[in-house]
Amino acid sequence: TEAKSLIEAAPPVAQILKLFSHAAVEKEISAYAALHLRFDGLARLAGQLIEQQGKQGELIVYDLMTASRLAANKGVTGSVEAFIADFIAEPQTPNLFSAGLDFQVVRSSAREALVHVRACEWARYFRERHPQVGYLMACSTDEVAYKAFNPDLRMQRTHTLMEGAELCDFWIHAVAEKADP
Repeated sequence: TEAKSLIEAAPPVAQILKLFSHAAVEKEISAYAALHLRFDGLARLAGQLIEQQGKQGELIVYDLMTASRLAANKGVTGSVEAFIADFIAEPQTPNLFSAGLDFQVVRSSAREALVHVRACEWARYFRERHPQVGYLMACSTDEVAYKAFNPDLRMQRTHTLMEGAELCDFWIHAVAEKADP
């Protein structure tokens, strides 16, 4: 509370707060710019940690990214069928995850989907700005997040755009058979 009061009283924050009726200000920006704002500093820190600590640094970054992703999705769970239906659906409104995304559903059923992603803003951003940590920060935690959504979900990829391939080949499927009612 004390720190918040100090920050709010300091220029230019005090002047900004006087101009707006509330502190929430929104501005539309590109997905690329949003990724830069969100990840640039973290990617630089991750790169330094890996450079200084080697494999141990990489494991630390992975653990931190996993914890962050799980915390962001905490409590969000659902069925395999709901996950796959959402995964293969064309997004109605672009967001940070879907903007710039070009994908093709190769095959799908209620409990399995094979999707080829041919373009992704995340891959473009990290390959241009932070190629050494892109996969680690953006792709490596996918399966952990999917399992947190539903323990029966699995994801396999043989290659990714982030690592220089022509596409990401997501195969998402359920490992447990659905019990009959």
